Amino acid sequence: SGAMLSVKTGQTKIRTETNGFETIPIGTYSKLSISDTGTGIDVDALNHIFEPFYSDKDLGRSGSGLGLSVVHGVVKDFGGWIDVKTALRKGTCFDIYFPSVRDSLTPKTEIITNCFGMETILIADDVEEQREVATHILEYFGYLTHTVSSGHDAIRFLENNQVDLIILDMIMEDGFDGLDTYKEIVKIYPDQKCIIASGFSESERVMEMQGLGAGKYIQKPYTRNKMGQAVREELDRPSLGIDQMKNLKGDVLLVEDDEINQEVFLELISDMDNLNLTIANNGIEALDILQNSSYDLILMDYQMPELSGIEATKTIRGKNIKSKMGGHLPIIALTGKTCEDDRRECYESGMDDYLVKPYTQKQIIIAIHKWLCHDNA
Repeated sequence: SGAMLSVKTGQTKIRTETNGFETIPIGTYSKLSISDTGTGIDVDALNHIFEPFYSDKDLGRSGSGLGLSVVHGVVKDFGGWIDVKTALRKGTCFDIYFPSVRDSLTPKTEIITNCFGMETILIADDVEEQREVATHILEYFGYLTHTVSSGHDAIRFLENNQVDLIILDMIMEDGFDGLDTYKEIVKIYPDQKCIIASGFSESERVMEMQGLGAGKYIQKPYTRNKMGQAVREELDRPSLGIDQMKNLKGDVLLVEDDEINQEVFLELISDMDNLNLTIANNGIEALDILQNSSYDLILMDYQMPELSGIEATKTIRGKNIKSKMGGHLPIIALTGKTCEDDRRECYESGMDDYLVKPYTQKQIIIAIHKWLCHDNA
């Protein structure tokens, strides 16, 4: 195409927080810049370029759509930041900032701990090589393994078989990912133990899956010790049934403007006798209540008149309002919106978790249990 590509490296200091594609904190960084004089990136596409499988090119004329997602994951795993500058018909520049350190690296030796067992494990991954690696590691530790290549195959297998643990790939090519798969699995086995695996950084969908009851998140590439420990810890984790979770104590604030939704919520938690619930009818009322009372957890409706859940959360975080125990005050979004941009907006406002309406009793109880235990940990 005649476009020029240039790559530069160097050291740089950020003296004031920069607000570009990402907000880059003050600090000293090793900077990698990759720029071209190509066609540039459309503004609508810019917010999606790091999403797995995203491509604005015609099918068959582009790659898998995973390249930039992998880059983003690696940068985040090393505590880095990315800035993107682009102009149509002029080109694009990616600036990657890695925090600089002065300490020298010391080689790590992998110590194999007591990770052995005889349980049955199902591996669901769309990449054959990843299934083979996982199988080899698990069989080394003595486990019996089964493998499937998709979420749908995992569900079909579990309709006729039981396993002690599932290792579930988060992103699979048929558009039916780990979260979609797990939602169907818990309909068959509500307390099914599961580990989430991915080559990408931990995402909102991973956290949503853990909110439904899934266990540890392990990142590829696998190491024998990392997988062995995660598997053993998850298998040894006591299975906590819904009935046990209902016994939690705590003070919870529900911020919800719809009376029917309030009644539904009250019905769903009616068995949680040790939970003290306060209801605020809107965001303004919630802020007034928080001036005089403290809570262990807030469940916040996303969309409300006068003051939205997003704006109310920003105000709570801006005032640094603490939980009743004096620590971080968890806020769970309650919303009918399901797109990734809405999820991102919730997390960026300061919310900690995300439940999509209509939610089930199990989802509500697991979420409350997760964050009340998290706050008391």
